[in-house]
Amino acid sequence: MKRSLIIFMLSFLSIDCLLENKKDLNLSLSGLDQAYLGKKSTILVSLYQEIEPYESFKDFSRKPCFKSDILDNNSKKKYTLDCGIWKDNDYFMNKVDVFCDINETVPAGNYTLLLDEVKPFDYKDYKVNIHPREGPQYLNFEKYDKDVIDLYSDEQTITLEEGKENYEVKFNIVSYHQENLHFEYNNIVDNCTVQQNNILVCPLTKKFLLQFINPEDNKITIWSFNSISNQVQDLKFVPTIKVVVPEMQKKHIYVEIKKLLSNASSLDAAIAYETNVTEISNYYNFGPTFKLTFINKDNQGKEEENENTCRFNKYDNNPLMIICWTDIEGTSWLKETREEKLLEESYQYIYHLLPINNNEKIETVGAGTYVFWHYPNILDFTKNNDTLSIDIDIREPKYYKGVTFNEDEEDLKCEEFGDKIIRCKVPKSHFKGKKSGDYFIKRNNHLKKKFASYENFPIKVILPSKGNIISSSLFYSLLLLIMI
Repeated sequence: MKRSLIIFMLSFLSIDCLLENKKDLNLSLSGLDQAYLGKKSTILVSLYQEIEPYESFKDFSRKPCFKSDILDNNSKKKYTLDCGIWKDNDYFMNKVDVFCDINETVPAGNYTLLLDEVKPFDYKDYKVNIHPREGPQYLNFEKYDKDVIDLYSDEQTITLEEGKENYEVKFNIVSYHQENLHFEYNNIVDNCTVQQNNILVCPLTKKFLLQFINPEDNKITIWSFNSISNQVQDLKFVPTIKVVVPEMQKKHIYVEIKKLLSNASSLDAAIAYETNVTEISNYYNFGPTFKLTFINKDNQGKEEENENTCRFNKYDNNPLMIICWTDIEGTSWLKETREEKLLEESYQYIYHLLPINNNEKIETVGAGTYVFWHYPNILDFTKNNDTLSIDIDIREPKYYKGVTFNEDEEDLKCEEFGDKIIRCKVPKSHFKGKKSGDYFIKRNNHLKKKFASYENFPIKVILPSKGNIISSSLFYSLLLLIMI
C-alpha cells in the first residue's frame, strides 16, 4: 500500500513538472477579423507570435481551452464565453487566431471582448500568454438578431480519379440556414444537404471542378453570403480545399480569333472575341491570365502598343471566348502577329494561339465594371412563375445600368443589395416572342447600345412551350363555356 502511494505521488509530481516546463507561446493582439456577428456566431481575433523561431502547428478542431468575458457596452453586464486556438500555417507562419463561441443567450448589442484580461492558460504543449498591443486596444463588435452562416472543417483534399465523376466535401455546422456556398467566389453550389451529426455535405462533380481549377491554383477557398454585411465573405474556419488532379493526356487546341463580339467598352469593363474552338469542356475562372498586344490610338491620334490582360472562357452552347480588359481610353485593336503563340496550359488542354489578323476597332470611354457572378443560373418560368429575381455581383454597381436579357423589352427593374450586388426582377413577359435558351446579361454602353457581359456565363431561361400555352387557353375557354 505504501509503495503504491509513493509511486502515485512520484507520478503526480512528474506531471506537475511537465506542466511547469511547457513552452511559452507569446501572442500579441492584432484585432478582430469580423466586427459584425449573428445570433449564433464565432468571434475571430488575429494574433501574432512575437519571437522567432515561430512555433509551427495546425489546429482546426475548434475545441475551447480557455474562457474570456465580453462586456455589454450599454448595460455594463459581462458574459463569459468559451474560447480556443485556431491555427493554419498556409499563409503566415507567425499568425495565430483565437475564437470565442457566442450564441442566443447573449442578446443583440454592442460588446467589447476582454481578451487582454485573460490570464496565461495551457494549450497542448504551450503556456499561452496574450499581450495587448501598445496603446489602447478595443475589441469591439456588434451582435445582431440575425442568422449568419458559420461553418468549420479540417483540411480536405479531393483527389480526382479516372472513371469517377462524383465527389463530396463536408463541413461542421455552427449555424446554417440553407445558404449557398461559393467555390472560389464565383462558382456557386446550391445542393448541399444537412446530414447526421450536424454535418453539411456538398456533392461535387469532376466536370464542375475542372471548370475552374487549374495547375497554377488547385486550392479552393469557400465563401458564402453574409446577411449582415450583404456581401459574400470567405468562411474563416474552413481551410482551403486542395484538388489533386492525376496526369491527363492533354489535347492540343489551336485557337483562331474569328470576330470581336462588341466594339464599345469602358475602363475595367471586359471585351470578348469569339474563336473557332467549340468542342472542349467549359472553363470559367478569373485566372490564370495571359497578355495580348493591342494598338491604342488616343484622342490626339497618337498610337502606341499596350499589353492587355486576357483569359479564356467557355460556356454551354458557345464557342471558346477570349476575354480581355482595356485600361486606356481611345480606339484600340489587336496587333497583327505572324507567329503561333503558346498560351496557358490547363489540366486538359494546351492552347496554341494562331497568328492574329483582326483589326476590328474597340472604342473605350469612361469608367466601367464587370460581373463576378449571378444567381440563380437558371430562370424556369414553367412552374407558374410570372416573375423571378436574379442577384448579380458587380465590382462597381454604379457603372452597371440598363440591365436586360432582351433588348426588345424594357430594362429590368433592379435595386442595389449591399455594396456590390444588384437584385433584378425578371418578369416572364420580358421574354415575349423569345424561345428557351441561353441569354447573356446585357447593360448600356457609352454608345447608348447594349453590351453583353461575356465575362460571365449566360443564364439558362426555360419558357413554357407554345403548345402548353395553347392548351391552357383552350382549357380556360372550354371552362368558361361550361360555366355559361
